[in-house]
Amino acid sequence: MHASATKKTAYALGKVCFSVHNCDAEFEQDLDILLPHAHDQNLNEEDVLEIRTGCEKDVRGLLNHILKRYHSGCLWIDAACLISPAGKRVLIAGRSSTGKSTTTMALALGYGWKVLAEDLVLIDLKTDKVLKFASPFSLKTGTKELLEKTVGRSPQPVLRSEWAPMNELAATENDGPAYFDLALYFTQIFQGPELLTVSEMAPTEFLRKVLDCSNILRIPDSATKFVEYISNGQCLMLDGGSLEARIDAIREVCN
Repeated sequence: MHASATKKTAYALGKVCFSVHNCDAEFEQDLDILLPHAHDQNLNEEDVLEIRTGCEKDVRGLLNHILKRYHSGCLWIDAACLISPAGKRVLIAGRSSTGKSTTTMALALGYGWKVLAEDLVLIDLKTDKVLKFASPFSLKTGTKELLEKTVGRSPQPVLRSEWAPMNELAATENDGPAYFDLALYFTQIFQGPELLTVSEMAPTEFLRKVLDCSNILRIPDSATKFVEYISNGQCLMLDGGSLEARIDAIREVCN
């Protein structure tokens, strides 16, 4: 991987621009649809990373590799960041397969929330900003049907189990302050609505929960900074519950 002159499409991801090489034409066409393009015509050759994917066709792995490797000094969390219609900035964190992406899609599709970052929230610790990351959503089996049932809309079109709705649902700001009005931590996959438990958490307790789904321990002083980002808002843990129950609880808190 290196900077190189190229006529390939340049994509924008966090603080870097990159082009993809050594991959088949079909995968490249899908990336053109799924990923945000870098429209700055003043890009120099050395500003564009040349990523050689070989036979790999893993969109999610490609994006996470670039975000984590080429954003040294930035804090990353396995999470989503949304902005409610009332302007509340909401962080949804948790381990894989706890419903973060599905809940994010439901709030955006059904209730007009805007997505600033999905799957990975990247924070520039020097500027205290969340970097806008127009990532496509990964859809697991049954997600489209669940969204249709819950909010009356399903994501279209889906390519390689990914959906890129950013023109419609992305936050308009380029970056946003890393100070959250509401920080949510999901612990389990969806269950019955009567099983939803909502518990308040101290900011330090929330920090401990996200240590294993972030790089906080690897960056000096980032733990202190992260606690600052969530201290002026509310921290909640959501355990179980249906998608509809979670949405109702989140919207009630934000309203």
